[in-house]
Amino acid sequence: MDSGAQGVDSARDAPGQPGAEGEGRVPRFGLGAYRSPRGGFTLLELLTALIIMGVASTVLLRMFMSSMTLAKTSSTHQIAADLAEEYATTLRSRPDLFDWPKFTEEQPGTPIAITPRASGPVQNVTSEPPAALPLLRRANEREAGTYRDFTWNAKGRIPSADAPYIIVDVEVVWELEGRLRTFVLETAVPRSTVERAAQ
Repeated sequence: MDSGAQGVDSARDAPGQPGAEGEGRVPRFGLGAYRSPRGGFTLLELLTALIIMGVASTVLLRMFMSSMTLAKTSSTHQIAADLAEEYATTLRSRPDLFDWPKFTEEQPGTPIAITPRASGPVQNVTSEPPAALPLLRRANEREAGTYRDFTWNAKGRIPSADAPYIIVDVEVVWELEGRLRTFVLETAVPRSTVERAAQ
């Protein structure tokens, strides 16, 4: 066999050449070594992608739940603040609807309960929902039920024996996520107005 024939045979049998055994496959390393000649993804690559998607979904879900909890907390605090302001305004403008204690018989600084009169329209057991509610039945019931979860009470105290005003603390209480929450609003009522209402 001449040198030309030997050169052709050696080229044909060289690894990685089209005519060699293995049909022209070139050895690969890493993830590509397990990839099919037809292309596509390997099982390891699919598992890695699923793990990454699972971690990302968990993080996004936690962020969504945290934002929902924060929004609900903010909403209930706003309702409590509105209710406290409403009852404080009623205490200042209509003191005749409440039974006021005799502060002259108590020590200055001692808080005393202020209760609505039994025959009056004000109640301190539960809070009534506002007159304007959503028209949809489910939204209406949900909104009304939210307001009924709030209770309130009021306590008054005199800062000194000769003080011309009475400090009133309006406290709104509600439960959120199994914990009791409170919001306290402090206001002042003229002592002369309270004494006239107590007569």
